[in-house]
Amino acid sequence: MLLVQFNLSNSGELVVYAFAIDCELGVDVEQVRRMTDLKQIASRYFCEAEASELMSINGGQTRQEAFYRCWTRKEAYIKAIGSGLTLPLDQFQVTLLPDDAPRFVHIGENEKAAKEWTLQHFNPAPGYIGALAYHAAARNIVFHKLQAPQKLLDQIG
Repeated sequence: MLLVQFNLSNSGELVVYAFAIDCELGVDVEQVRRMTDLKQIASRYFCEAEASELMSINGGQTRQEAFYRCWTRKEAYIKAIGSGLTLPLDQFQVTLLPDDAPRFVHIGENEKAAKEWTLQHFNPAPGYIGALAYHAAARNIVFHKLQAPQKLLDQIG
């Protein structure tokens, strides 16, 4: 019997749903907005390497986007494993630089465990950044066009 897993996330005016068959998954989406305390948040919640990489980025907008790439990847993972924010975000490392492919560097200092998970980045709408984390090899991801809630209800009604 196939087991369908699902997860959802919302931010601003956007909601994202993710579905997978037979694997744990988590999704997160964030509206990119200017943050004045970005450095403090990164140093408190990200591992040292992530915070250092983030602060090495020149350019406010590029740094903001890198912050949200890191945050959404971490949030997607903790949602996939079902621990919420009880798992400290500095206990695993993800890539965040614009030219680096999305992936786990280590999970609990274990590089092998990190390779068992897949991270995928997506931009669901202008001004939003999202991530999908799942415990399986990379799969094809199908994105459906953004639709108004009433249109979705009309399709299933």
